[in-house]
Amino acid sequence: MILKTNITRIAILKNLMASAEKLVSSGDLSEKVNVSRQSIWKSIESLREEGFHITSIPNRGYSLVLTNQYDLSPTWVAVSTDPSDPWGKEVYVLKSIDSTQIMAKGLARKNCSNGTVVIAEEQTLGRGRMERRWNSPPDSNIYMSVVSFPQMNPSMLQLINLAAGMAILSSIKGITGLDCQLKWPNDILYDGKKLCGILSEASIESDRIHFAVTGIGINVNSDISFYPEDIRQKATSLYSITGDLTDRGILAGKVISDFHVEMAGIEKNGPEELLHKYRENCSTLRKDIEIITDHNVFKGRAVDITSKGEIVVLVDGRMITFSAADIVHSPQN
Repeated sequence: MILKTNITRIAILKNLMASAEKLVSSGDLSEKVNVSRQSIWKSIESLREEGFHITSIPNRGYSLVLTNQYDLSPTWVAVSTDPSDPWGKEVYVLKSIDSTQIMAKGLARKNCSNGTVVIAEEQTLGRGRMERRWNSPPDSNIYMSVVSFPQMNPSMLQLINLAAGMAILSSIKGITGLDCQLKWPNDILYDGKKLCGILSEASIESDRIHFAVTGIGINVNSDISFYPEDIRQKATSLYSITGDLTDRGILAGKVISDFHVEMAGIEKNGPEELLHKYRENCSTLRKDIEIITDHNVFKGRAVDITSKGEIVVLVDGRMITFSAADIVHSPQN
């Protein structure tokens, strides 16, 4: 089953939220949203299917009860984005899927709206960099893919990962107060353990990006103590750090909006502001690291991030630039 939001449902929910636990007549909703009363009724039923507790009194109206709502409802994610943000207004949520990336790329090929989002409670074929399996236990975390149509040269593709990383970093800080770190190019760490992974894929020609799909996996409410030992040594979750459950819809909505802000900044003003923030928050810089490419392993010291998002490493007295690689932080850092 696929849940999908639309503009009418988003508008109705916003109006009900503005009058929380008070009755709003069908006529008022019809006038404010500019649709028929029949459409109001159908949309209310759809919102109930998404998990919202909406009561109704015949001939009087509807009332939203703010408890017991599903925190990954597509409409809840949409209303959790910034109201002025164009992204996140077309949101799909699935109980289980092979990979949100696969579905999102299919939607991108059909020219979906910029900032379309696919979210799943569970992925059976979730993956990260280098085709690694991404552990995707159900009903606890955020597994989502965001479609964008970047106005940038394909050589700048790595900046999309950096923009997503900064967005997630600021969103987690804003909602939980936690100060996390960025590990180049696409990991969010807390106390050296992985909290989030990012994977961007794109359809490109030599001079343009047709579309990009950015997969984001955030360990939110899973209890890492129940994970296998090898994962517990490397990964963590917001719940394991704070002991509190986080509303996934609010977090997803903020990530989507913050991601759009970073991408819009690159397209309008260039990457300098993003790179300045990224360098300040990148825990890889100034560390001794191991760089693992498809064919070689290097050891050196990370010294900078280029204007294209590449990492510059001092290796045996030479500056070498890497656009893609696995990075291992040396334990003595």
